[in-house]
Amino acid sequence: PILAKEGYPSRMLVRDTVKDHIEDTLKRLDRGERVIHYGTPGYGKSMTGVLVVKKKMGKKLIVIQQGKTWYFVPKDFPGTCVVKSMFPNTMKAYAIAQAGASGGETRPIFHLIDPQGHHTVPVIVFGGIAEQLATVSPNTLLLNDKLRSWEKQYGRPIRKVEPHWENEDMKKCYEKCYKSSFTLDEYEQRLHFWGNNPRNVFDEMLSVRTALDPAITDLRPADVKQYLEEEGLLRDTGEKYAKSYIVHWLYDRKSEKTLKKIASPYVMQRLFEKANAHELKDLKAFGKKLVAGAARGDLPSIVAADWLERQVFDFFIEKKLDMSTCQKLRTQHALEPADGLSMKGIKRFKNKKFSDVDFEQDYLYVPDWRTLESIDAFFLHDGILYALQVTFAEEHKIKNAGVVRLLKAASKRLSKDLKYYFIFVVPNATRNGRDIIKGYKAQAYVTSKGGELKTYPKAEIAQLLFPFPIQV
Repeated sequence: PILAKEGYPSRMLVRDTVKDHIEDTLKRLDRGERVIHYGTPGYGKSMTGVLVVKKKMGKKLIVIQQGKTWYFVPKDFPGTCVVKSMFPNTMKAYAIAQAGASGGETRPIFHLIDPQGHHTVPVIVFGGIAEQLATVSPNTLLLNDKLRSWEKQYGRPIRKVEPHWENEDMKKCYEKCYKSSFTLDEYEQRLHFWGNNPRNVFDEMLSVRTALDPAITDLRPADVKQYLEEEGLLRDTGEKYAKSYIVHWLYDRKSEKTLKKIASPYVMQRLFEKANAHELKDLKAFGKKLVAGAARGDLPSIVAADWLERQVFDFFIEKKLDMSTCQKLRTQHALEPADGLSMKGIKRFKNKKFSDVDFEQDYLYVPDWRTLESIDAFFLHDGILYALQVTFAEEHKIKNAGVVRLLKAASKRLSKDLKYYFIFVVPNATRNGRDIIKGYKAQAYVTSKGGELKTYPKAEIAQLLFPFPIQV
């Protein structure tokens, strides 16, 4: 792909965040800084390196390391052929000779270092005559001593974490590139297993059984907790971490720190199932710290979102609930929410048409997939539905499609005149000096394309705010 082989696509879809990422990298390279792109395997670091190479073609002599192979690309490529070598010192000598023959340009060589997971391969050190960019996984950055030695020479390089894939990024990638390969239902199932990792999501589904499940089977929850809470990198973490099956890497611009999160709801659920009593206590305590930090604004909410959902579900199951104390954001019908509620338990369902939901009263129903639009869980009490949206966000518009799907399925089983409360469950904390709960507003309903509905659904009794107590 780097050299645009015949048969490869001539157009490429690039996220806006990656465009900014590349532009900042190019500016730093032009100033003579060396740069390292690192982060979650499967996020597109190597392809980002390719795009930087494309920007440099015709302007610089280019040396590319891919794994254990080196390529030299002349300025007038494809008029002049690419030179390939398995020997770094030979490639270094050749590139320096070509640079000398091309005149006295400052930093005439652009050097892309992409070891591709090889922890022992050497790295060419060009010094001041080359612009240098490395695209590596966190594990390779930790374990490749030659790369670490390169990093320490000629002034420490700038480390930049590859941008995280947001939900919108994943959905656009599916719709524009993979829609003809598998159904939307299967896409959502893959998200549930892998989280927002394009390499894993858009790979073969068989890899869930051959890669993900064995990795989870071999895990000890205590090790996962240690890996999550330790700053930086840990040696001897194994392929399950190196390949991002269990944990994803994120960069927090506010704190300028690299953070880690559990890869997916599926991995989270399996870890809690595997934990013994002591490990379970430790995992819950760790999750409470994350949620409290995100609620205060000390951490990005994406790191703690899955932990918040789990805490809310546990709270709703374990505590006696008084929904009448909820803050009313807007009211449409003269009904009061129930008090003294006790959930009988939790029921998980898989079918998007709710065919495996019996709509039994006072059970908390949680979908086994991520994208029931705007609804994280629901329960039924006295013939009324309570739909829950668990969020850190101060503004969270309601996607009408999810509400319609739930109401349609429930009405068939219960009553055509079924009504519902829409409840925002928000951590009760002061975030960056602002009282989020006090200022919370009723939220608009939006279409799948983002347009606001002019009226509220008639079946909505009220929008409520449930201030979720922070547990530390």
